[in-house]
Amino acid sequence: MIIKWWMGSDASKLSTYPPGKFSWRLRIFAERILWRIFEPLIDEHRIVHPRLSKYLIDFGIPEKKITVKPMLPLCYYCVNSCSKIKHDGINIAYYYPGDRGNRKFKRHTYGLDIIEQIISMFPQVCWIELDGHSKDICHVYPILDGYIRPNRHDGMPRIILECLALDIPYYWDEEFKPTVRGIRDYVEKIIASHS
Repeated sequence: MIIKWWMGSDASKLSTYPPGKFSWRLRIFAERILWRIFEPLIDEHRIVHPRLSKYLIDFGIPEKKITVKPMLPLCYYCVNSCSKIKHDGINIAYYYPGDRGNRKFKRHTYGLDIIEQIISMFPQVCWIELDGHSKDICHVYPILDGYIRPNRHDGMPRIILECLALDIPYYWDEEFKPTVRGIRDYVEKIIASHS
């Protein structure tokens, strides 16, 4: 049995064109051709969030071949040793994988424009950028007071599941329509809860 996991932007690119140069769009078009060729060989398409099914169905993958299976949220270390550590100030993290590759696409997808506005509004907050390169971000969880993820399209981010499991407040819009006002209100609540 052949299973293909779809995590987020890999699925959305099947039926949408995120911002980018002509060469980026050409690459997405080539990926779509490859998936048209290989799709009949795949027995099951697994998605981490129900929202992703729309992209697969729009692409032409039969709904009966699509299964929603959230990934396991935590590693063994997190489950057993991520208790809160007292700290000064307020620490809020966000995820941005850096400008490697298609910068315009990444800034749009991960809401960096929104993050930059929020950071400028709250200079008293210690902002922690998570870039996905750390092999183990478990050491960050004990000092986090919040997490923001203003993505414009995504699957079900693993870190959201981890925040749920560890009672870390987070902002993530399941409709992928993040707003500066919504995140500002979220950050103000975190600051108020620490006063």
